[in-house]
Amino acid sequence: MENSKGQTIFLSVIGVATLLVAIIGATFAWFSVEVSGNESAQSVYVETMKLGSVTYTDSNAISLTNVKPMKLATAQNSASNKKTFTVAQTDTTATETLSYVISLDVTDNELTTVDSGYFKHSLTGISSKSGDDAGTLVSVALSEVPGNATNDLGTGTLKGYESHTYTYLIFLEEANDEQNEAQGATFSGKIQVRLSQTEY
Repeated sequence: MENSKGQTIFLSVIGVATLLVAIIGATFAWFSVEVSGNESAQSVYVETMKLGSVTYTDSNAISLTNVKPMKLATAQNSASNKKTFTVAQTDTTATETLSYVISLDVTDNELTTVDSGYFKHSLTGISSKSGDDAGTLVSVALSEVPGNATNDLGTGTLKGYESHTYTYLIFLEEANDEQNEAQGATFSGKIQVRLSQTEY
């Protein structure tokens, strides 16, 4: 009799433990994110979020060495002056609206406030949807030298099954003034995408 009771309790404990593992496993799967476009993954910084994927064309690392002033058209045609990445909800049945934040994490900056007004960086994006079906894109055009910190560029929203493809452009604009102080400087950092705190 005692042996039968002990067996029942043991089987009940095993059953409950199995159910908990299944539930926790499903929960972690829902809060996962896929990151691609960077084989080493060392420069990728993406907090766990409910987004389906964050994909960088090459990587999210920005590295400008031996900075030289240039025209806008030259910067747009230079691979080292721009980054392309996509933020997407890949669940085809998704209906919720998710908010995410794009930021620039500056890790090394030899430029000074003297270069403000000529140090251009912008973020432009396009959505896979249009009109009222589309979420909100992040769009910025700045000319200040960002500080050595994490600088939030803006918040975007995905409406259900949607993707946003962004181009981040960064360069020192050629001016009529003397720009000797800025030439040869180094600027590096990385683009970060994280779920907005309102979604945690």
